[in-house]
Amino acid sequence: MKNLQLNNNKQSPGQRAWLIGLGFFLFYLLIATLFPLMGPDEGRYIEIPREMLATRDFILPHLNGVLYFEKPPLYYWLNSLSVAIFGISPAAARLWSVLMAVFSILFTGKLAGKLYGPEMAVRSEIILGTSFLFMGLACFNTLDMTLTFFMTVCIGSFLLAGEAAGKRPYFLLMFAAAAGAVMTKGLIGVVLPGGIVFIYLILSGRWQLLRLVPWVTGLALFSVLAVPWHVAAAFRNPDFLHFYFIREHFLRYATTIEHRTQPWYFFIVVLLVGSFPWMYLLPGVLKHLFSAGWRKLRHDNALYLLMWIFVPLIFFSLSESKLATYILPVFPPLAILFAGEFELSGKYGLDSNRKPPSRLDKVAGGPVCVSTFKDFI
Repeated sequence: MKNLQLNNNKQSPGQRAWLIGLGFFLFYLLIATLFPLMGPDEGRYIEIPREMLATRDFILPHLNGVLYFEKPPLYYWLNSLSVAIFGISPAAARLWSVLMAVFSILFTGKLAGKLYGPEMAVRSEIILGTSFLFMGLACFNTLDMTLTFFMTVCIGSFLLAGEAAGKRPYFLLMFAAAAGAVMTKGLIGVVLPGGIVFIYLILSGRWQLLRLVPWVTGLALFSVLAVPWHVAAAFRNPDFLHFYFIREHFLRYATTIEHRTQPWYFFIVVLLVGSFPWMYLLPGVLKHLFSAGWRKLRHDNALYLLMWIFVPLIFFSLSESKLATYILPVFPPLAILFAGEFELSGKYGLDSNRKPPSRLDKVAGGPVCVSTFKDFI
């Protein structure tokens, strides 16, 4: 991959990517300290870890002394560590959301840089980190940012494996991240990545990638990381399997049991509002991608990014239970596609074989935050 040099900047792209990550960490952490815990979710996700520490029971989560099987325990374990070290405070409760947001930003930058060059890495990080919904949930004590990190690594690793010479480490990282996603929020951690990859393979015809996957080692790694807690919880409580798998997965998705019904277009609105101030780039992204024609698109990595966005949108739109936070995992690929709009010079947007423009002001009318970062990047 061609090494693209940026003008008038002493830092390398990798250094700048890490500096941006550090900047977002400090910014999010500052916001996380400014207001008290809000609503039932933030209180719930700090009380369960507190009770874990008090009872020394890290297998069966409890909320106010009552068994709480709605979610797997990984996020509770992380928050237990935070509470054990820092005590109970808004900053301690939100620390892992802040960290997972920064990790998601850094991995998104790595993915964009590997596929399209170092300038795209920096711009993707900035766009993702300043998107309204992503920025808000980075400072909120809930599971969704942790799920987004693991799903970003899982889904992105498959794409990186398809492009890399040494594919095995990326495939193993994919399995490990899938286990992390399952241990954060259940079967959705494999259903969505699996659906995205499957639809992509159908459309692109790249079925040969499946022969390169180290299935035995990968599934063994996944099982070691994700299965033991499920087995232990089932042994400890006979009601676990039915409540966790049937009610919390299938009935929650297919029925109105949670009373979270919304119209079919709900997540489209969430996507547009949540991508502020960058949503103005969306029409250009769609225009340039689809105007390239199917023959070119089906062989471009942009097709995978599109499936990464469309499959979760369609999947959750068909659900009877809808919350705005559900589509947070689509924001990393959306940020990469938005960053691609800055690379346009009258040609197909995400073409990795041409040198991108050196300045953001090639795109007229960009928001104020672009100008803020222009001299830095």
